Formats: sequence, structure tokens, C-alpha cells
Amino acid sequence: PAGVVANANWILRCVLPDGAIVEFPGAAPTEVEPYFANYAAIGLARAAVLTRDVTYAQAAWNWLAWYAAHEGPNGFVTNYTVSAAGAEISTGSEDSTDAYAGTFLSAVGMAYAANPSPAASLQSGIQGAINAILATRTADGLTWATPWYHVKYFLDNSEAYNGLLAAEKVETALGQKGWASKAASAATAMLRALHNMWNAAAQDYNWAKFAGGGEQSADWSVLYPDALEEVGAVAYGTAAAHASVLMTTFARFQPAIADPAQVGYQPLAVLGLESLGATATPAALAQAAAIDAYAVATNYAWPFIVGVAGQQIMADSDTLLAGS
Repeated sequence: PAGVVANANWILRCVLPDGAIVEFPGAAPTEVEPYFANYAAIGLARAAVLTRDVTYAQAAWNWLAWYAAHEGPNGFVTNYTVSAAGAEISTGSEDSTDAYAGTFLSAVGMAYAANPSPAASLQSGIQGAINAILATRTADGLTWATPWYHVKYFLDNSEAYNGLLAAEKVETALGQKGWASKAASAATAMLRALHNMWNAAAQDYNWAKFAGGGEQSADWSVLYPDALEEVGAVAYGTAAAHASVLMTTFARFQPAIADPAQVGYQPLAVLGLESLGATATPAALAQAAAIDAYAVATNYAWPFIVGVAGQQIMADSDTLLAGS
């Protein structure tokens, strides 16, 4: 689809010479937020598969190499500001450690499908990201958002789960059976714990779990985080048999979702709808087209960022996040 190429080319405008991917193109100062850049790499890698343009795959691998090189001893990666002189300076913080690592591993999996040869050189980075997820895992199998912020988010854990599955596949292909087994075991426990957050009375998932054991129920009238946490469960395949119920409820409470002028850019909602299969795909692709059209009409104005563009490539091509 034309949207795939347009969004991939827009991401390339955000790529720095050292492989870093900033949130938005333009004059510095700007910021590298690895979570969004990981989604950009997922999109670039998928675009490479669809178009056979090696430029996209190389940009994805260059970003993944940047991420791996910036992992700390525990596998965590912080956000960076980029000065007018091009200096990349760590902010010393990150919005999450589990979702950053999970989306990195998902990007590795997608990039491996585009061109497997660079993966062997990223072994330390792949294993570092697995360790980053395990670093905040507790006895129930779920991960804190960070070692310092003790909330377990359903979406973050879904992203970590998907990353662990991708890591299992890549590490198996690279002959790293021990690491593959470690990733698979953690993913199995995480999925079981996520399913335990189902709220039978409300017919949805509690979208956060706190240090004291309490859980946050969903208010579907709130798009973010509540409703989109539920959509994320569907998009990442962690909603199991509840996917259709969740997307039906989402449509009832968020009828403006196809209008980016009202709700912003929400390709995750498209991906949730596409995960339901062929019957939902026409409506999903119409929503994806609406996002692309609005982005073009506004000249890709903020808040269109690289993470949106990466997810949008997946949506435009009806490619599931689950299993990436």
C-alpha cells in the first residue's frame, strides 16, 4: 500500500547518522525516545519485507544496533536529547523498562524476517533486553513499569510478552537455546498472569496492578489509557477469547476512533480491529486510510511521531503485532 512507503520514508527523515531515530524530524533540540523508535523500526522492517527496499531494513538494524550499544548493565535504555550540535545526552530516565525492552525485541524479530544476517552481532543487546524484562519481574510473572515505579501495566506486559516470543524465535535460530528457553518460560508465566487480570463482572481486563495487589478497572469512556489498554490486549494477542467482546465495547464507547481530528492518531485501535480477522479488516483498513489522509492533510504535523508511523505501517499492511 502507498501508506507503507509514505510512512517508511517519513521515518527515514528522523534517522540520525549514527542510527538513532528521533521522535520528529526538524531542528534540534529533539529527543530519542527508544520506545517510539522501536515501533519505527518494526514498521521499517515490515516495509522492507513488503517493498524489498533494503534501505528500510538497514535503517531498522542501525537503530537496533544503537539501542544495543546504549543498554546499561541491566539492559535498560534511557531517553536522550539531541542538541543543536548533534550531541546525544541521556536524560537519565525512561518511561518504562519492560515495554522498551519488549518493543526492542519485537523489532529484532521483525528485522530478522527482513534480513537475518545482522542479528548475530546483536547477541549482547538481545540478551540484555531479555534481562531488562526479567529485572522487574515479580513472583506473579508480571513486570513493574520500572524498578522505581511499581505498577504493572497490561499493555506494557503485553509488549514485553510479544518481545519475549520474538526473542525465543531469534535466539533459537541463532543456536542460543538457553536464552530461548529463558524467554519462552518468562512469556508463558506472563501470559498466564495477564489472563488472571480478567474482570468477569465488567467483561474486560483490569489494566494495571499495584504493589499492594489491587487492580485498576477500565473506564471505557477514557480513551487513554483505559480503552487503549484493552485494545492493546487484542492487538498483541493477550486478550485470548475475549478479543471480540473488547473491540465491540471499544466501538460503542469510542465512536470517533476513525476521526484523527477528534481523537488523534490511533493506529493501535486499527491493529486491534485487524486482529479479529477478515470480517473486521475492511473497517480497519478504512480507519487506517483515514489516519494516512489526515497525516498528509496536516503535513505530518505533531503529534504524528515515529512510533505512530511505525504502527501505521503495520496497520496499512494488515500485519498483526502479535508474533512480530
